Amino acid sequence: MCNPIKGCFSVFKAKIKAHLALSREELVAACPRGEIAAARMEILERAAKRCIGCMDLRLVNMMTLHCQHAVAAAERM
Repeated sequence: MCNPIKGCFSVFKAKIKAHLALSREELVAACPRGEIAAARMEILERAAKRCIGCMDLRLVNMMTLHCQHAVAAAERM
């Protein structure tokens, strides 16, 4: 992978999935018909707000360094 943004987004998605796994009961709770999508979107937005903190300068720098190493390894081949 040679795209640091893609790597950062993958970390963000993993954090959200881990958070959603902990709130599984809330996801499958019975909602009135027609409000299921809105309720799930609210849960997803809440998870995203809690997990956005993982996107910091340290993560971006780590992903950039990872991409630089991948490009350097490919150039050596």
